[in-house]
Amino acid sequence: MGDIEVQEIKVSVIVPIYNTEKFLKKCIDSIVNQTLEEIEIILINDGSTDNSHNICEEYSKKYPQKIRYINNKNIGCSASRNLGMSLAQGEYIAFVDSDDYIDKEMYQEMYEKAKKENLDIVVCGITYVNQETKKRISSIPSNISKKSDYLIYKNRMANPVNKLYRKNIIKNILFPIDTHSGEDIVFCYKSILKAKKINHIEKSYYYYIYHGNNSIFNLEKRLGIFIAFKELYIYLKDNDYLKNKEIIKKFYENFNFYAIRGAFFMLLNPKLVSNEEYEKYDKLFYKELKKIKFLPFKSKVLVYYYRNIIWGIRKFNLYTILKKLKNYFKERNA
Repeated sequence: MGDIEVQEIKVSVIVPIYNTEKFLKKCIDSIVNQTLEEIEIILINDGSTDNSHNICEEYSKKYPQKIRYINNKNIGCSASRNLGMSLAQGEYIAFVDSDDYIDKEMYQEMYEKAKKENLDIVVCGITYVNQETKKRISSIPSNISKKSDYLIYKNRMANPVNKLYRKNIIKNILFPIDTHSGEDIVFCYKSILKAKKINHIEKSYYYYIYHGNNSIFNLEKRLGIFIAFKELYIYLKDNDYLKNKEIIKKFYENFNFYAIRGAFFMLLNPKLVSNEEYEKYDKLFYKELKKIKFLPFKSKVLVYYYRNIIWGIRKFNLYTILKKLKNYFKERNA
């Protein structure tokens, strides 16, 4: 690793890359210019067909002491992250998506907190930025009092990118590669349960960029969310977590939110989902949910509830009406 000795690397930052040439330079610059100097940056090009490879080569030559570049065939984001973890030499590991960027003090603040409090995981908030550069800051609530509180979706549980992980804690935890939806949930859930000590910084240091590529409706991939939660349930069962009422309660809260609500609400917008697609995937989601044997009564009720809600909104064209009303009041108050 050039001039940086292995034992001096404090944080390994893993960046999987796939066709993000428009955002990649800003992403890498934000990591290279961290106030924490003892970091390594592992760039993994996942078979990009745009100019991402040339950008990575340019930066790896410019910063040979910090950047390790792997130009790989397309294996997927999860497999790329797993590869990065196998190569990481830092005491802690972090993940950044190649179309996002981070505050220059992010890892300095998180690493110092981790060392001071002997933490296995440090969490920070996320700033969501849309195409109009409007920002929505989502901080971590200050009223978290115990580890299991981090398992709640509103506390940014399902995002690996706003966390710093002690490498030894996650060495046997991988992102599942048999699903393209929910893999982050599986990894984060397992790592939070494995950690002995977790704390957070209320500041939002991570900038998540909304753009066309990360908002594509892929209904087929959404079926993977059920695979992810099945894997997670098996993990909880195998490790005797099903006996823990608090943890299993949070598991079902997350399942109801991400799997049931998340799946059916994808069918809401008639401009993105045709009537034929709606009917097809409504039946598919319902069919897959019926196969899941661990669903409690409340979750089964929610399946019918959300299905009927979406059916009613589409049937009576309420989505368009509500959107027009929203735009009307927005223009009126402008």
